[in-house]
Amino acid sequence: MYRFIRRKKIKRQLKTASAVLLAVALLGLFAAAFAKQTPPPPDKIKKLTFPGYKEFALKNGMEVLVVEHHEQPVVSLYFVFKTGSALDPKGKESLASFTFDQLNKGTKTRTALQLAEWIESVGGSVGAFSGSDFSAITVSILSEYIDVAYQYLQDVVMNPVFPEEELEVIRERTKTALELELSQPSAMAQRHFDEIVYGDHPYGKKATAETVKTITRDDMVAYYQK
Repeated sequence: MYRFIRRKKIKRQLKTASAVLLAVALLGLFAAAFAKQTPPPPDKIKKLTFPGYKEFALKNGMEVLVVEHHEQPVVSLYFVFKTGSALDPKGKESLASFTFDQLNKGTKTRTALQLAEWIESVGGSVGAFSGSDFSAITVSILSEYIDVAYQYLQDVVMNPVFPEEELEVIRERTKTALELELSQPSAMAQRHFDEIVYGDHPYGKKATAETVKTITRDDMVAYYQK
């Protein structure tokens, strides 16, 4: 009986010793894995080469910048304006965004649907955005249809009508985006940062649910005419 108990005790001791040895071995492996290692030498600084470009002005004073890239038969046109949210009137924050969103939502000769069908029928896509200091409307299209892109931009830039029904669509979309933004801690932190850093400067102004409600079609027409 005594021998049996002693054998069991020895087995337990052996198991304990084995577990300790295994733990020590694992710690050694982890230590080796996380040991401070000499980082590899940095790569040599590569020379940064910008693509060639052409810059000129039209007779009407419009500045043109052309960057050629012939790997794909696609052309992207950016119609950029020197205006943005920094010029939103007090209490009308997001007016610039509303105005540029509306440019391609109807002209004197075409509805929003007709404009979309026109550009999409030749495989084109359109975008519009407004930043703090500049805004733009863009068209990407196959090179063979570049004339269509020019005609499209001419129509939406020169002949927008800012239809009331499209305004309400943009208003609801903006309210939804604003609710999502205000639910994000990082976005809220950025808002507070801008308020503290810029104060009453236009860069510190942000759209709110109240300012989104106040924007009217007349506001957009007046902003466009400036």
